[in-house]
Amino acid sequence: MKINLKSAQLAFFLNIIYIVSRGISASVKIIPLIIPQGLQYFLLFLSELSFVAIIIFLIGSLRHWQAKSTALWLTIYLALSVISFFIPIAYHTGLLTLTASTSFIPAIPVFATFATIIIMMMTSFKITPSSLGAAFRAFFIVVILSALISHYLPTLMPVVQTPTMNKLSIAAVELVSLLPGFAIFFILQKVWLLLNEGVIVNKKV
Repeated sequence: MKINLKSAQLAFFLNIIYIVSRGISASVKIIPLIIPQGLQYFLLFLSELSFVAIIIFLIGSLRHWQAKSTALWLTIYLALSVISFFIPIAYHTGLLTLTASTSFIPAIPVFATFATIIIMMMTSFKITPSSLGAAFRAFFIVVILSALISHYLPTLMPVVQTPTMNKLSIAAVELVSLLPGFAIFFILQKVWLLLNEGVIVNKKV
């Protein structure tokens, strides 16, 4: 992908689509909205396609500034994200059957993704300009924190559950899942500024 101001503008637009589509999907679980199931699936796939396109742009940005090691691991992260997206669909459609021998399958990409993010965190310290590396580290941290909060927050709620507390728990988990999208804006802002300044780095990382 060619990295320039026009492609950066497209990435901004796609990130807005990603956040809005994820936000609408999340709102269905929080407030009593009646949305046709077909539209819900459309929003789900739209958010995933937007996310894939954005990550491809970020991979291109890393390659543009010669951060090829982080770009490689971000490519692996993208592949794992796509796999994680389709595993629940495979179970839901019957392509995979949930049995004792297959119950471990969803956990594989989760642990692999976590390990990949940790590696990207380490390689991001070598990214030049350093401001771009800091933006990517912020994104990686937000991804890890949002995943941990989404997983553990429901278990930290009071033992005595009420409809209100259940709704608050669901709302918090859904809102936290939107944070990586906002962190991506921070990276896109850095990329935009660097492109405007004409910063070019010849060092291979």
